[in-house]
Amino acid sequence: MRTSEVGRTNVGVSGPDLFHQAVIGMAYVSFDGDVLGANTALCELLDRESDALLSSNWADHLLPSGSTSWFDEVAPLCTGDVQTLDCNGRALLPDGGLVVVQITYTAITLGSAPALLVQVFDLSNETSALESMIDADRRFKALSTCSSDVILWVRLPPDLASQPYLQPVYGTVEWAVNGVFRQYTGWYDFDPAHLNGGDPAPLARALAEAAGGTDAILQRARTAAAEGQLQLALELAEVSGNNAAARHFRVEVLERLAAQTANGVARNIYLEAAAAERKAESVK
Repeated sequence: MRTSEVGRTNVGVSGPDLFHQAVIGMAYVSFDGDVLGANTALCELLDRESDALLSSNWADHLLPSGSTSWFDEVAPLCTGDVQTLDCNGRALLPDGGLVVVQITYTAITLGSAPALLVQVFDLSNETSALESMIDADRRFKALSTCSSDVILWVRLPPDLASQPYLQPVYGTVEWAVNGVFRQYTGWYDFDPAHLNGGDPAPLARALAEAAGGTDAILQRARTAAAEGQLQLALELAEVSGNNAAARHFRVEVLERLAAQTANGVARNIYLEAAAAERKAESVK
């Protein structure tokens, strides 16, 4: 459960339009739990008609969480101790089924009366996505497949990959697969070359010697970057030495990767690495 600072939002004139057009389930609920309003998305999520929701109590639509009632859960909002509160739970469907949801409650003033704005996020597809990745990971693990191959092969089913809230803006399928793989197998990735891997510096030197020197590797990295293969360019640049030309090139590739990704975590990592390369060069 997560809370935020004290305060109360007043629902203005634009509120009703935004409320009814929202793609997530939303409701206005009194402090006693009476449903005062419900948008179309919530009716579809809970598989109920609007009239049925408006004549009900919000607590009736939630599976109780242990001994804590809904009224106990939202009490800090009703007393004004917090403004918003996030809860994970399960919503009840008319046929007895359950929907895994995350609910955000916000203390508001509806007209002149205190009330709660309820936002309901359907986590069912998110759960299915995780189950899909875990299942694929387990199957590949049974084949003693190395993690790098699993990461390349596992993809979300199209119906899940197209969901707006499953887009890779924070995490990625590849990162999740890697995490699940390590959860079930530990540190070993089923590549015997990594079983007793040592200092990577000798390998980098050997690769440079085989390629005809670090300048040759850097040139190949530049070619890869020109062709738009930025990940390959970055990996080649990692073994192209630490001279000024190599560092400047790594900064260029890192900043290009940062500019083209929609993932906030990845962007931050790329930019931090670029800043570190600049700092290392300025120290010299």
